[in-house]
Amino acid sequence: MRLYNKSKTVAETLADEYEQNILSILINSKSELQKKIILSLNSAMFENTINSKLFETMVQLMNSNEEINKYSLLEKQPKYLEEITLLSFNEALCVNYTYYIEKLQERYFEKLAKNAKSIRDIDIINEERSKYQNREISVLPLHHNSLELMANAYNNTKRVLTGYKSIDDFVGAMQGGDVIILAGAPSMGKTCTALNFMLNISKAGNKVLLFSLEMNRVQLINRIVCMETIVECDKFRKKELSNYEWNVYKNFLDKKLPQINIDVPDGYNLTLEEIRRIIKKATAT
Repeated sequence: MRLYNKSKTVAETLADEYEQNILSILINSKSELQKKIILSLNSAMFENTINSKLFETMVQLMNSNEEINKYSLLEKQPKYLEEITLLSFNEALCVNYTYYIEKLQERYFEKLAKNAKSIRDIDIINEERSKYQNREISVLPLHHNSLELMANAYNNTKRVLTGYKSIDDFVGAMQGGDVIILAGAPSMGKTCTALNFMLNISKAGNKVLLFSLEMNRVQLINRIVCMETIVECDKFRKKELSNYEWNVYKNFLDKKLPQINIDVPDGYNLTLEEIRRIIKKATAT
């Protein structure tokens, strides 16, 4: 049985549930798993003050080589008798312990990123995040599984064409994992070229996620419409469109623009972490 505060939001209730599940696993699992969990979290990742205090106490027990269980926790924190007693346990919790760890870490680092005020802040957050990443990377002989690996890369890697044959022939088209930098002096048409790439990629049936630190959504729409019609971009800005041009412009907005599969974040001055979250969410759907 768990106690729930009816004034909490669903997100807050779920967060409290994750925290209590982690604490339940800790007081009912073997020392090896306890250590693994404790090294993957810190007390600041627990938003509930009592849960944070209980986790902190478990860390102290581990550091002093004392057993972590319900009784040792009660000895250290007798005032939280009710909360400790309510920590229920079942085998399914242990199976899903990594899920709860990831949820606590994700919420914690998202909160830090939201409050970040500079690139340096983001760097510090990423440095801290890396401390909790437990990736096991194998070292393999170069020839290991090479035939299957390369056959899969050759047959299943998707080529994304820019729509410009000379460029596609030169770079071999774009593929997953590529970082392509389009550089040039000011007013050379970099934005126009990049938008043309995206339009061509979209027309080929691909979904495009567009971030612009230079132009807002209104400006991007205007550039795309003018590139795809006979309308001059500056005429829209100067409000000098003829009736014919305005009708062409409106017709494109109504009939053609919905067919372009390009998504644009509805925000500005996005931080690097916000961009990462949007990409992660977009690629998960």
